[in-house]
Amino acid sequence: MRDENRELSKDFTDLFGTRENAEKLLDLFAYASHQLNITNPDDPMIALTWYRKGSKRRLRLNYGNVLVFGIEGKNGKLSHILLLVDRQKWSELEAVLSARYSVMAGAAAGFGFVEATGIAATDALSELPSIMSQHLPSLVEMFSDWKRSPFGRYHNHAIMEAVLVSEKRDRLLEGGFEAVERPVVHSSIGRRAFDLLALLEESPYAATYSQRKEEYVSQLEDPFKMLFSNATETLPDSISETMELTRNVFSRIPKNDYGRGGAHSHYWGAIYPKEGKRISDAQLFLWVNHERVRIGFSIGSYAGRPHERHLQNATRYGQQLARMFESGLEDLGWVFGEGEDQEDYRWHAYFNDPGKFGATVSVELDKETFLQRSDEEIVATISDVWTQLYPLVLLSTSEDPIDLIKDYLLLREGEDVSALLEPYEKYTKADFSVDTGIGDSTVELWRAALERKRQVVLYGPPGTGKTYIAERLARLLVSEKTGLIGTVQFHPAYTYEEFMEGIRPERHSGGGLDYPTKNGRFVDFCQEADQLNAESPCVFIIDEINRANLARVFGELMYLLEYRNKLISLPSGQMFKIPQNVFVIGTMNTADRSIALVDHALRRRFAFLRLDPNFEVLRNYHAQRGLDVAGLVSVLEEVNRLIDDPDYSLGISFFMHEQLNQHLQLIWETEILPYLEEYFFDRREAIEPFRWYSIASRITPAG
Repeated sequence: MRDENRELSKDFTDLFGTRENAEKLLDLFAYASHQLNITNPDDPMIALTWYRKGSKRRLRLNYGNVLVFGIEGKNGKLSHILLLVDRQKWSELEAVLSARYSVMAGAAAGFGFVEATGIAATDALSELPSIMSQHLPSLVEMFSDWKRSPFGRYHNHAIMEAVLVSEKRDRLLEGGFEAVERPVVHSSIGRRAFDLLALLEESPYAATYSQRKEEYVSQLEDPFKMLFSNATETLPDSISETMELTRNVFSRIPKNDYGRGGAHSHYWGAIYPKEGKRISDAQLFLWVNHERVRIGFSIGSYAGRPHERHLQNATRYGQQLARMFESGLEDLGWVFGEGEDQEDYRWHAYFNDPGKFGATVSVELDKETFLQRSDEEIVATISDVWTQLYPLVLLSTSEDPIDLIKDYLLLREGEDVSALLEPYEKYTKADFSVDTGIGDSTVELWRAALERKRQVVLYGPPGTGKTYIAERLARLLVSEKTGLIGTVQFHPAYTYEEFMEGIRPERHSGGGLDYPTKNGRFVDFCQEADQLNAESPCVFIIDEINRANLARVFGELMYLLEYRNKLISLPSGQMFKIPQNVFVIGTMNTADRSIALVDHALRRRFAFLRLDPNFEVLRNYHAQRGLDVAGLVSVLEEVNRLIDDPDYSLGISFFMHEQLNQHLQLIWETEILPYLEEYFFDRREAIEPFRWYSIASRITPAG
């Protein structure tokens, strides 16, 4: 039996806190591995990744191309757990974890995550083995045709050995990574290089460097330059022919600080556009300090126009670029920005505001993971990251880079990347009818209204599925051809600056703030739509359109909605019009008193399409699941007769739940009754017949 009171190496205290916790958590990783039939710490189908930055630590087990189980901790406390589960078995977990659920795309379609944070993460640990045994084995069959995980280059062999082999675990947990036996890799950056950088971290002076200069050169600079140069030799011609690979690509450790004798505690090199400069242009870099290695893209500290161009192009083509990057690039574990505590951002967040991240994207390897790599593996990783991030360089070097990026991805992938612009699967009128219960004749009427007015509002009482239907109508319109869908939700504080155009503060690379004029969401969407084929429909959904001050938010748009062929000047002087391929769909709740804000000028610019409760859809939805909801429908009809106002009727979306029997009382008492109490605030006796204890036996579905 293990002695869990023994010492824990400082390498692991930030994640585990105590030896006892370390044993429990590694046992969970061992159990997850067992469910995946993993017995070899170097099984090519897995990647156990170890992330360390500041006091944050993260350990994640990947199988194939999906995250299976992960934990995160800080200052010795478990802060976060993630576990992959089968969505079809989700109901079994709801009573176990108070977790936030998110759908996972890609090869693990049909799976999702349970996620717990803080105290809930600790409380959930005892339940995880039973959940793992139910949900993880099916992954083995799903990935039966796979040979290896794409994240293998980041696999931490030492920790995986400790997960599977008790003797290895004792050695690692007590002695840390330095106690792990590993083959010596000649001519690579070794542990001594990191030790030397740690000296500079403690004493960042040129004298520190000078005292051991020969050692810095032999242990750090020479092997670094060798790896860097070997990586440049493997780059595709499209990069090597446009980037400077040898001239002034390496930094110096002593600082150029006007004789003050300082020194950097890191070392780095970067390739950059030919005829440019490393310190003032876009660059693909390799960087190392005493804790980690970073490989990625950035823009030089003294960049001017390249930085502006990068931000402008990212804003102009943001949605299109995000789709191309997320669909066309391998997820190497991108880190956006350079902050100590990284969030799990995605490409959409980066392209929405590159300045927030200092126009920097990288992959990070902590020291111990890096030290387990051979020269060949390191060179392959550098080359892979640079090759994937090269399109970001094009954003900085070209005034209009989108075609160059498409051509590059086409050349790199060997396939037509125009398919990456199609974010929606085929969606037909039959699909729409099944999802919404709306027949072909109504769909054609709505299409005609959109063709005529170019903008419509779906309006009706609460619970009629207005947002749900708007999203599927948009999907129907764009699925036949490449198009775009954008969404925004209005609220009372929403502004013209957010929607159309405004001045917003932005940090610049030299420190301080700039105040550039930036496009709002709708202007960005229209500019992107204008880049597509004129026959490609682009649909912009404005949810809760009546909740903002529309005259103030729309501004000049009030004119353009009526005169689509006109061009007007925005406050910045930018000329703007709404492209003919842009359609606007708004949603409006008729029970919301803010409907009074919708004036006649706006009403005549939109076609209004009414949605009323369709109880036949509710019947059909639950009939497919073996439930008879006749009693529920009967009571809802009684309630609506009592309300006696179609703008305030109860809709069906409250009850479109797969496990309705399990949730019906909760829905009725926390959503329906509060609504009725508000509506009948001066006649409380009217709703007494609709209290749960009065109607429970009548509305509970039979099945």
